[in-house]
Amino acid sequence: MKKIIIIFMCFLQISVFSYSKGLKGGLNYTQPQPQSDDWDTYSGNIGYNLGIFLNIPLEEEYYSFTSELYFNKLSFSFTDIDEDIKEETDTYTSMDFILSINRNFAKNYYFSLGAFFGIPFEYKTIHKAKEEDKPHSYSLNKEDIGFSYGILTGIRYKVNNFIFEARYLINFSSLVAKESLCNFEGRSSHCNSWMFHQIQILAGIEF
Repeated sequence: MKKIIIIFMCFLQISVFSYSKGLKGGLNYTQPQPQSDDWDTYSGNIGYNLGIFLNIPLEEEYYSFTSELYFNKLSFSFTDIDEDIKEETDTYTSMDFILSINRNFAKNYYFSLGAFFGIPFEYKTIHKAKEEDKPHSYSLNKEDIGFSYGILTGIRYKVNNFIFEARYLINFSSLVAKESLCNFEGRSSHCNSWMFHQIQILAGIEF
């Protein structure tokens, strides 16, 4: 992980005289997409993103290429009225790398299309059993957490050096690497089949 950050920062320093770089952060809302019927209800939660980006012009001011490296924390919840667990909230934390192509379609407005890949840091679960008032929490080992990857699209508005962006991400991967781990600590969900859709609202500054 440290090597990725060092390489990216060196790239930023090399490109400082020709290309723009900056900081970007904001909130995300993650909606889980279950592939099984174990949970009666499920809902998305609010998380956050924070990172750096590099923007490279490709064709005058119409097209540009953007690479990003940012911290992504997402969360979602489920409720099961038939099993022992009353409710559960899962949190997935990763370092995400994004590559996207941008098209200037109106004054100060840009359309983005790209892909992302996330290296996981933590998968934490907090659940509350029906017969207990005190919630229980536990975390998976890092080697048992799945990578995230998928595609994204978005709209960006830029005025002076300030950037405002809304984008939509679709994750195609399983967030837990092994199906057998989905029953740890008495948990009944098939967590390896959880994928997600995410909406991000971001603001940033370009140098």
